[in-house]
Amino acid sequence: MCSLGVCRTLAPGGLTSLLKTLLNTLNILSFSPNSFPLEEIAASLEKDDNIPSEVTAQLVEWFGKKDAKGQWKLEMKDVAREIGKELLAGHKVRTRSVWYLISELTEDQ
Repeated sequence: MCSLGVCRTLAPGGLTSLLKTLLNTLNILSFSPNSFPLEEIAASLEKDDNIPSEVTAQLVEWFGKKDAKGQWKLEMKDVAREIGKELLAGHKVRTRSVWYLISELTEDQ
């Protein structure tokens, strides 16, 4: 993650955790992911979750767009894709074992 010209790596699952916290905060404060004020969300995350406002701003810039009124909208397809990748990362199918099983079954015939 880059903020103020400094780049730091995130632990596995860190980005997903930040996204989930952002979505929960939007829900708690009764904002829609389709229209919310970044400053208020960033202040809440900094106060309640110790997430620096610069990190929140970077996260929202990566996964959202600012409209003409200064409100932000999250691109929920991108958010869902990122969270989904993390959820599915531990559930990779072992294709080699499946093909091995198939070959074993067909050899007996």
